[in-house]
Amino acid sequence: MPEYVEYLIISIAALSLIAIGLAAFLIIKVQYITQYFNNRKFKLSMKLEVDPESHKDKFVFHIFNNNLNDARVSDLGIGYDQESITFYKDKMERESLEESDWLVIPTRDSISIEIDVKKTYELILERNKGTYRLKKVRIYVIDAAGFETRVKARDFVKTIKKMLKADRKLIAQGKCRIRKEKFRAFFDFKAKKEEKAQAEKEKQALVKSEVVTETKETPPVTTNKKVEATLKVEQEVNAKEETSIEPLTEVETLVEEEKSDAEAEVEQEEKKEIE
Repeated sequence: MPEYVEYLIISIAALSLIAIGLAAFLIIKVQYITQYFNNRKFKLSMKLEVDPESHKDKFVFHIFNNNLNDARVSDLGIGYDQESITFYKDKMERESLEESDWLVIPTRDSISIEIDVKKTYELILERNKGTYRLKKVRIYVIDAAGFETRVKARDFVKTIKKMLKADRKLIAQGKCRIRKEKFRAFFDFKAKKEEKAQAEKEKQALVKSEVVTETKETPPVTTNKKVEATLKVEQEVNAKEETSIEPLTEVETLVEEEKSDAEAEVEQEEKKEIE
């Protein structure tokens, strides 16, 4: 191969490498310029911080204006699932602005808003409607032209997930405690039922023993057959005597009547003799 051909190949390769490098540089520069002059672009972040005075946790929502012009903000907040939790009015009140005013972020400047962790967590629980799983979360800013910027909030998600996990653990412990109490109550009820049955048996046995002791103390009256026979004989004799008395009285009455008749006859005869 001639030498000029080798030089030609080397030069072409060098030129191609230079062209690739220039193209890459231009692409990076164009992206930087577009981001630099893009009025819709914001840098958003939400981090967990601790208040040094109250020692309470709080979320700090930072919004950085990443363009050369001032940016007017119409809304900012958290996008949770398909809903929006806005903090725009809170920021307006803290800045002492009216509803007709605009919240303006100067060029290459930022604003921030503090968000109560507990309040935000309660809002998320309300939207979960009883579930303790975190759904899709994004923080967003909408400018005056209506362009929206949404980014992930990793620190916010991590903190809320920890809180949800702690609540799930507490709920599981509560359910386990309730199950144990139910089992304990069931077995206690069963034990009380057995104790009641045992007490009833003891009571019945005590009553039976008292009855036996009373029968032993007061022996039953035993009647002799001979005594019964004599009693029957006496009763029969008394009955015969009663029946025999009645005819005797009738005879006596007859005798008395005969005596009276005889006396009457004697008296009549004496009267006749006297005459």
